[in-house]
Amino acid sequence: MDECKLKTTLAKRSGQVGNYELIDEKKVFYENLTEFGQQEFHKFKMNFLRKHFPEKFKNNQVIVLFEREFTEEVELELIRGFTEKMIREEGKRFLEFAAKYLEEKEKQEQKQKETDKKHQKKLLFKILNFFKKKQNSNT
Repeated sequence: MDECKLKTTLAKRSGQVGNYELIDEKKVFYENLTEFGQQEFHKFKMNFLRKHFPEKFKNNQVIVLFEREFTEEVELELIRGFTEKMIREEGKRFLEFAAKYLEEKEKQEQKQKETDKKHQKKLLFKILNFFKKKQNSNT
């Protein structure tokens, strides 16, 4: 391996290339898991491992994965899969929230329209009564 390649490899491993710092996807992901996220992630991870390493789950013993089995690519696939799942679920929750919000807004607008109609009717009756009184007083 020539010296230039070696420096680049070492820089990538240390997280820096030139003046730029590489963002470690895994580090950011694990640091930002909340309590809820950790529980969800654990469930997702077990299902993921069960799917990718079914032979490890044949008997209910402690599951041991060797480093060569649980490679960085597998871990990144796990992280991406979980992230996509959370985005879908949060998106679904947001859509449900938005639908409820719009429904509530529509109900409020309908109530406002009904209130406005009642108010208009009252005004019309007051105006009619005023003119009737005026007409009766003139006769």
